[in-house]
This record gives sequence, C-alpha cells and structure tokens, in this order.
Amino acid sequence: MESERKNEIVAYNNTYYDYPKSNFLISAVYKSTLYENKLMAMGLHSIASGQAEITPEGYMIARFSHAQIKRLFNVKSSGLYDVLKESARRMINRPIFMEDEIDKRFKYINAVIDAQYEDGIFSIRFHKDLKPMIAEIKENFTMLNLEMMASFKSVYSFRLYELLKSKAYDPKKSNPRSGSFEIHYQLAELKLRIGAVNSDLTKVKRVLEKNDKTPDYEKAVEVADEKTYDSWTNFKNKVLNPKVLEEIAEKTEMTVSYIPLKRGKGGKVHEVLFYVTYKEQNTKKEKIIACSLTDDEKDDFIDEVHGFLDVKLKSKDIRKIAEAAEYDMEKVKKANAAYEAYSANNDVENVVGFYIKAIQEDYDVTKSQKPKKTKSQTFSKIYPSFNSFNQFEQRDYYWDALEKKFLACDARGEKR
Repeated sequence: MESERKNEIVAYNNTYYDYPKSNFLISAVYKSTLYENKLMAMGLHSIASGQAEITPEGYMIARFSHAQIKRLFNVKSSGLYDVLKESARRMINRPIFMEDEIDKRFKYINAVIDAQYEDGIFSIRFHKDLKPMIAEIKENFTMLNLEMMASFKSVYSFRLYELLKSKAYDPKKSNPRSGSFEIHYQLAELKLRIGAVNSDLTKVKRVLEKNDKTPDYEKAVEVADEKTYDSWTNFKNKVLNPKVLEEIAEKTEMTVSYIPLKRGKGGKVHEVLFYVTYKEQNTKKEKIIACSLTDDEKDDFIDEVHGFLDVKLKSKDIRKIAEAAEYDMEKVKKANAAYEAYSANNDVENVVGFYIKAIQEDYDVTKSQKPKKTKSQTFSKIYPSFNSFNQFEQRDYYWDALEKKFLACDARGEKR
C-alpha cells in the first residue's frame, strides 16, 4: 500500500496556491536554506495573488501571520521564532547572481531589502528593481504551486525541481522517442545554481563578475573554500541522491533520472544529463512509440544507439535491445549506464541479455552503485493545474498526434 501511494501525485488541486516565478530568479546563483526558499515562495505567491502591498516607489511587501507560516512549514510554534530570525538574517545579507545567457548580461542584487517579525506578523520587503519580474511579470516564467513547494523536506529537491521545470517545456530539449526532456547542466554550474557551493564568497564573486560573456563556473567552484561537494561522489551522495529524486517523484508531476557524463574515457564527471518525464505521458508513451516509428526511423534509432554504446554489438543484437525498450531511448541509455557501472568490476558473458534484463527490470544506477530492480511506476492521479499552463501546449499536441497515429494502427489491425 505504501509503495502504491508513493507512485501517485499528491493532489495540490487548489489553483489559488499557483504562482509564477521568473526564470531569472529560478536560475539565479545563490546558496540558501530550505526555509529561505519557502519564505520566498510565500512572498511571490502573496504578490501574485494581490495580497501584498506595493509602495509608490515600487517596493513589494509581503506579510504572513504566525499561523500561516506554521501551517505551511509544518513546524512547532516553539521553534518557529528562531527559524524566522535566522532566515531573515540570511535573506537580507545574501545577494543573488542573475544572468541572461542569451543577451549576455548579469546582475547582483539583494532580492530582500529587509525582513521583520512583530506582533505575530512576519514581513519581507522585496527590492523595487525586481518589480518587473515579480509583480508585473508577463513572460519567461514558470508556474509553481505554493503547497507543493512548501511540502519539500530537502532544499536540493526544492531547487532541482524548479530548475528542471523551468527548462522542461522547450521542444528543442524534448526527445520525441522517449517523451522525456533532456536537460544538460555543466557540473560546476549545477553546483552553484543548486546552492551546493556558496556564491556569496568574495573569491567566487570575482570570478563570476570577471567574464563579460559566459561566467567561468568551473573556475568559480575551484576557488571556493567550501569543498564539501568537491568530488562527484560526494555531490552525488549528498545532492543528487535517491531521496531527492524520490521526493520529486512523490510530490510533483514529474520524474527525474540522470546520467553523469565524463571528459574522455576514464575522465572526471564534468556534466550531468537529466531526463525529465511528466507522469501523465507515461502510459501513452509506452503504447504508441513503436507504432509511430517508420522502418527508416527504427534504423536511425539503431544507428544512434550503436554510436554511444561502449561495447561493440551487431545491428541485429541492438535491434533486440531496441525492441525490448520499445524504441525508448531513455530506457536504452539507462540500461547502458547500468552496464557501464556493472561491467567496471564484473565480467558480463551475455551482454545483450544484460541490456534486455536491465530494461525489463528497470535497473537504475542513480539509485544504487549496482543495478537495482525497481518497480515500474503507474500513476492514478495527475497534477490538476498541469494542463492549464501555456508552456505545455506543444507537448500535449505532440502526444495527441501520436495517439491518433496509434489508433490508426489499431484500425489497420497492426501489431502494437
């Protein structure tokens, strides 16, 4: 019963709690606590819902009662005062680094000018320069849900979810075969954006400000005094660990997996490739992909798989693997990652059999050092406001078109 409940989406169906967050703010480089992020979310929602005060100068002031914060934070009253005091101190002393990679511009700004708690009311005042991207935002934003964001127990779940969601709508990042969005992050950049490395450090700021084009994230991480997540192993175990991915899967409308990418054979991990899949597509996707591909497209699929496999296999063997995966590239890549991890310390006599077994039993090396059997996921609830966002229209149309093609296959009596 418990495992079934984990595979369902929590129904945050009160659209009153939906709010837009500027993608500039989402992609900003800063280190913060979970409570700071939740207070920021409450402030943005307050402004979006018209409850906040906007002064003639353009400052935005959001106010919340002790009871409101306690309910959303799910903390005891006895410890809330100290949490708010520490969060307020950190928020007003933390500049955030915002960058527009397209127009090649960046800015450091203190998002919160002041914060105070008096007579049971906590208030935060946002910088007036942020008004266009908070109170007057009309484009380049991501819709979030306050109840959902407040439910996160890990700051890394919170940040990774909004970072990936802000990018998981672009058709250019979508893989039509798998239905997943493929999102690349340079490892050093991810460390800074997710808050694993403190960008407030003077040395780090100097590096980020130095380059008038793309910031040198690797250099910024290199000069940072904090080395907690210096190695890939530590970063993976502390930040991209199974609990973080599981929390996102349990509480949101998406599932996330990833593959670390190395520089050359035996090199260090320098990039992370994320696969983001929206849950409502899963049942459609598996049924219609094989039918929707022509013979030429299947041959192209075989060639693409042949190109990234580390082990040499005949085309007929790769085709067996592709058929086992229902021509889902994400499944093949996950199986390949499992093979790489396992074969590093073990001999594999039946390589093709290993790949097929890995696909059938969903081996996932992001959850364990060894291939691990995980239950396939089915989802009976869908995040209600998901389809209301304009940014997801392209994906809906795409799957509707494929579904029609699948139904046409049924009408012709073709094998699914």
